[in-house]
Formats: sequence, structure tokens, C-alpha cells
Amino acid sequence: MNKLLKTANLPWLVLGTAVLGALVRVWLYATGLDEKGLLAPNHAGHILIWLLTLAAVAAVLLGTLRLKQAAKYSFNFPPSLIGAAGAAVAAGGMLATALTQLFSGRDALVVFTGIVALLGALVLLFLANCRYKGMHPTVLFPGVLCVYMILHMVCLYRAWSADPQIQDYCFALFASVSLTMACYHSAAFCANSGNRQMHTVFHLLSGFFCIVCLPWSDMPLFYLSMGIWMFTDLCSLRPMPRFVQE
Repeated sequence: MNKLLKTANLPWLVLGTAVLGALVRVWLYATGLDEKGLLAPNHAGHILIWLLTLAAVAAVLLGTLRLKQAAKYSFNFPPSLIGAAGAAVAAGGMLATALTQLFSGRDALVVFTGIVALLGALVLLFLANCRYKGMHPTVLFPGVLCVYMILHMVCLYRAWSADPQIQDYCFALFASVSLTMACYHSAAFCANSGNRQMHTVFHLLSGFFCIVCLPWSDMPLFYLSMGIWMFTDLCSLRPMPRFVQE
């Protein structure tokens, strides 16, 4: 157990648990619907998915206790091809989401959110370039993503609040809240006041919830691309050398 909870192993542990959780939800929706098309409340999948969620949250919280503070950007975000690729994938997912929102034409809020999503896609491409080169972006760029995530939740609130089954939307809600906090802590690093533990906690939780919410999601491409980005955009999980202590 101690080996699994080593900080370096955490992303793989959380990813594996997330995939298992997504499979449980597939099983739940495939076998747990009653004659009215609603989920049976006594299906074992309900209990199993919440147990997996509690296990993932506990693992993340316990596994990040060893992360001491090191707010220096260059130490936490060295040049990374994988990190750049993850941000580029997220840009593609956000672009697709933006086009869907812009052409849906449902109301002004959705269209405005789509415009912000277009800007967010450009921001993610810029952040991908920064991650590839190890450049230090300004706080404005992840700040734009924070604004989009908040608008994203406001747009989806109406559909979520009208759904009688919490299982249909709770993991998408958890993912959206975690994504907002993850972007906030990325912005904090850009302002040289980042918290390694909180950055890792919310990135891993975002990745977990994004993967778990995929089955029967209304926005699978968005959450899949965001999940990939979260798992590849982690700050450094290495022990902190003396010269970066601040």
C-alpha cells in the first residue's frame, strides 16, 4: 500500500481507478434501468462507484501529503513534450465544445460561453507551447480558463437541476468544479504563489472525475480531453531540493 501511495505512482493509481469507475457506470446503466428507464436504487453499481470514488479521493489526499512547498515555476514545470501534447488535446476538445455551443444558438449565455471557449482553446495552444519550451506564462492565461469553467457550470446547471437522478450528472459536476480549482492553482503557479499539494490534488481529482463521467455524458469529447490534460499537466512530483525552497 505504501508503494502504491508513493507520489510518483499516484497518477497511475488514480487513472486505473477512474477507468474502473467508468466501467462500473457502464455496467450500472446497462443493467440497472427499470421499466421507466430510471436507475434502480438498489443496484450494486451505486455502492461500488461511490466506494471507488472514496478510495480515489483518499489515495490522492494521503499520497500528496509528502509534497512540500516549492512555488518556483521552472522547478515544477520543466520543458515537457507530454505536457504540451496534453494541453494541445485539451485545446482540440475545447474548440469542438466551442463550435457546438456557438452553433446551438440556444440562448445568449450559451453563445457567450462558446466565444469564451474559443478564446480558451487559443489559450490552451499557447500553454502547450509554453510547456514544450518551459516558458513561464502570465497569470492571465489560466485565468481565462477559470472564467470558462465557471460559465461552463452555469450553462449546464439548468440541465443538471432538472435531472431527477443524481447519478446522471454528479460526476460531471464534480469534474467541472475540480477543473475550475485546477485552473485556479495553475494560475497561482504563474503568479509564483503555487501550492504543489493543492495543484496535484485538484489535477488528479479532475482527471478522475472526467474519466468516470464519460459513460452517457452529453459532452464526452470535452471531458475526455480535459481528463487527458489533467493527467499530463501535473507539477513536479520529485522531492524538493534545497535551492527551490521558498
